[in-house]
Amino acid sequence: MLLTTTIYPFRGNQQHMQIEDWSKDHNARTLREIVHKYQSELFAVGNGTACRETEAYLGRLIAQKCFEPFNVQYTIINETGASQYSVSPEAKAEFPGLDPNHISALSLARRLQDPLLEYIKVHPMHMGVGMYQHDIPERILHASLDSVMTECVSFVGVDINSASEFVLRKLSGLNKSRAANIVEYRKSKGPFINREQLKSVKGVGPRTFEQCAGFIKILPETLANEVNRTPQGKKRAEKEVVNPFDRTLIHPESYEASQKFVDMVGLHPQDIGSNHFIHAIQQFMQSARLEDIARECAASIQTMQLIIEGLAQPLDYDIRAQFEKPLFRQGITSIDDISPGTKLTGSVRNVVHFGAFVDVGLGQDGLVHTSKMGGMRLELGNIVEVTVNNIDKGRGRISLMLHRVLS
Repeated sequence: MLLTTTIYPFRGNQQHMQIEDWSKDHNARTLREIVHKYQSELFAVGNGTACRETEAYLGRLIAQKCFEPFNVQYTIINETGASQYSVSPEAKAEFPGLDPNHISALSLARRLQDPLLEYIKVHPMHMGVGMYQHDIPERILHASLDSVMTECVSFVGVDINSASEFVLRKLSGLNKSRAANIVEYRKSKGPFINREQLKSVKGVGPRTFEQCAGFIKILPETLANEVNRTPQGKKRAEKEVVNPFDRTLIHPESYEASQKFVDMVGLHPQDIGSNHFIHAIQQFMQSARLEDIARECAASIQTMQLIIEGLAQPLDYDIRAQFEKPLFRQGITSIDDISPGTKLTGSVRNVVHFGAFVDVGLGQDGLVHTSKMGGMRLELGNIVEVTVNNIDKGRGRISLMLHRVLS
């Protein structure tokens, strides 16, 4: 968090004014100063009260070239659960003394940066997704949800030196107390230099270490920042050994086989994540047989495959990159400007038994009925291209036909 401020672009009669010169608008000048000071090119707009008015306002400022030379865009963020989180004990502990409205705004911006790290703080009952969760016993529902979240967090992996207690709780093998101990250890003794230091954390025994170690990373950039930030971090960095394999999601029990493979390719572990390192592995695997490599490295074929995949990924690799991406916009479309046959792009916000609701930037979600999906199946977060099938302006309803799934 670099700055908090509040503007009132819709106060009084100003919301009805079409200001043709942004320089005459105090609020616009404030936004321009912020963009230029922090070189911010992206606005996260919550989809709640005044969302569409804010879209129109930003779209007008962008059209008037208010933010030049920066190429400013905006995207709509689902703010479900943000207000509940902002007044929770967890939020007060994370942001002591900060106004709940500012916490909500900060949460929305962070949802754009890393949805997993922010949504995991919100209880699923506040997410407004699904229809039948109240028909399931609460204890069973919570157990199932915890299992799914643990699987998701583990698949993505976490940076142990920046992950919050909330996300650490959902890491395989960890719980609330162990996660709190990791954060406290980090605060009192400085950043983790290597994975082995986890064993010094209260509550993290051999079994817990075995379960969680493969899902944490120690990234050089974060480590360097934390080391330079604290005196105790510098002292620990001088004593502790950095293990380059800790940058990957390769489990420590496979480090010996990993080292053998790196030697086989003629590389150095210190170069893990570099373009040269990745390219060399890719070239080597074009002419090598996995079975032969596994035998020489004394590892199973499945383990060897995981090792090679882990070493052939950049340090900032994220499995989520292949999934949904937010829609970035520079203007809006009014319901008055569309007609049957208009093609739009939107994001699936909810899936129910009779269809899917899609946010196409028109002030309310449109419905793609199951009969209009063409046999395709939609999932939450899909980016889709749809065609307007019917419009009921009086009731604010938009019927859509699915054209294709973009992601």
